[in-house]
Parts: sequence; C-alpha cells; structure tokens
Amino acid sequence: ETSATHDACEHALLEKDQQRQHYLHYNYGQNWSDPRLYHLIVNTSTFSWDHVADLIIQSLSKVRTD
Repeated sequence: ETSATHDACEHALLEKDQQRQHYLHYNYGQNWSDPRLYHLIVNTSTFSWDHVADLIIQSLSKVRTD
C-alpha cells in the first residue's frame, strides 16, 4: 500500500461522508452527528464483525421483549 493510495482512499471516504451528511440535512433537516438519531452505535474498530452482529441481534431481541 502506498501513501498515495491511502491518501486517495481517505479522501474518497471523507467525500462520501460529506455527501451523506448533506443528503440527511437537505432531505430531513437533521444533523447526522446527533446521537438521538441512532438506536445503537458500535465502534467497529473495537469489536469483530461477528461480535457486532451478536450485539445487534441481542439489542433487537431486547427491544421486542420489552
């Protein structure tokens, strides 16, 4: 992996995030960094994808039983 490739990927991700943020604000008048918009926030750099899937399933089953 070259630094240029890494920089290009990072730029593309930041640009996509900006597009998504604009879309949400334009269409719904919402700020995507508002945690009240989300039911569950998971730091995927901390957990494996299998663990994330388990957390989602557990959360959904808890909501359905309450």
